[in-house]
Amino acid sequence: MQQSKSFPVYKIVYSICEHPYLGYLIEPHMVKLNPNGTYSLRYQRIFSNTVDAYAAELDEVDYKLIRLLDEIEQTHLIKKYYKKAIRPVDFFSKVFDKKLYELLRPKIDEKMIQFFEAIGDKPLFMMSKDGYPADQEIKLATSAASILFHFRRNEEETRYFPTIKYENQRLEFMFKNAIVLTNVQAWLLLNNTLYYFDQALEGKKLSPFLNKRYISVGRSTEKKYFETFVCGLIERYHVYAEGFEIQTHQHQAIPLLHLIYVEDGASQLQLQFKYGPHTFTAGAENKVTVRMEYNAQDDQYIFHRVKRSLQWEEQQHESLKKLGLQDVDLQLGLLTPANQTGKRLSVFDWMNNHQEQLEALGFHIIQNSEEKRFFIGHTSLDISIDEDNDWFDISAIAKFGPYEIPFIQLRNHILNNIKEFTLPNGEIAMIPEEWFAKYNHLFQFSADRHELKLNKVHIGLLFEISEHTKLVFTRKLQ
Repeated sequence: MQQSKSFPVYKIVYSICEHPYLGYLIEPHMVKLNPNGTYSLRYQRIFSNTVDAYAAELDEVDYKLIRLLDEIEQTHLIKKYYKKAIRPVDFFSKVFDKKLYELLRPKIDEKMIQFFEAIGDKPLFMMSKDGYPADQEIKLATSAASILFHFRRNEEETRYFPTIKYENQRLEFMFKNAIVLTNVQAWLLLNNTLYYFDQALEGKKLSPFLNKRYISVGRSTEKKYFETFVCGLIERYHVYAEGFEIQTHQHQAIPLLHLIYVEDGASQLQLQFKYGPHTFTAGAENKVTVRMEYNAQDDQYIFHRVKRSLQWEEQQHESLKKLGLQDVDLQLGLLTPANQTGKRLSVFDWMNNHQEQLEALGFHIIQNSEEKRFFIGHTSLDISIDEDNDWFDISAIAKFGPYEIPFIQLRNHILNNIKEFTLPNGEIAMIPEEWFAKYNHLFQFSADRHELKLNKVHIGLLFEISEHTKLVFTRKLQ
């Protein structure tokens, strides 16, 4: 290809176009220049595998952008997400549906956002309706815009609308033929300028207002609307309200472990955090959580914005994992003891073993069961043996915190795998899992139902017990 040394014959442009099925896309084109340097009407769509002929007019950024845009070209998308050979016209007319659109569009958005963040001062245009790639030049905003959501509540309705500020001036965008190009993170095209925002903003929060002044919510549906949509909006964005109150709170947080008891099943722990009067489950993504309060007598809504320390919350989460817990469900903050040396502790054994460490870390254990109150604390078993001529008289005391229980009282529990034992104060002590495995034979071979008495022929059982339990003998075994 013959080129002039004074100026390039072709120049790359990036062109925003609207696909009839996929929505807005971006395409790279090489446009031939007129002798005076303006764009001619001759152009060619380019891809990574066809771009080498124009290497002299491209730099590393162009190659990166072209590769990025290859990934949202329709043929590439069809091959990636539909394994059978098919023409695009047949794919979109016979296969493509809403479900596929909802799968593909967020992925397209992500690539387009990467493109906008990397384009710099490269030529960006809006494609004409007849496909000319260098129709209307687009400039990128030099700084981020901000958005403020407004609510105005009166006796009849609540009106909701956003306002946008750019460089400290209100940006009029309604009824201006503005376009929200991406939804995952909104980029707004207005008067041939492409605007981005100073916080994560979904495009669908903006799209309804391109051709509408406000959204009206009637009194009959406002409570549910406030509980869901408005709470979520206040958590994530700046909101100005008339007709209801928004209060912001900052408290010193307390970590909680909420015991979720499952009878005859696997109980779990839920990590929660108490900020003042408000308790939240772990796993939050936003630094603010909102709780709504409604006073029916005054017909007044109050939205409590509670600031959360997500970094501190994650530190508490990691502390629990270091103590041997593992995640069951991150979104719900559910944890359970991890497998250790091929066995898994019960939730109760884990709490009893780590009570002092949990207290030192500031954790509070919460139980909500009205019928049962479980004992959480140090649990141990002391065994002493008095050797007779033919027998071993065994004295064993089970200790649950301040309570000392003769081990013989747990005979029926151990032999029948009954895990709950009622303490004198009415609390339920969960017998450690290992006691059922280690001491079952001790009760089976005991010659007396009312005391622990073992024939010397079973001395091997005592040696077996001594491997994992400290025994005190009054006379050394011969």
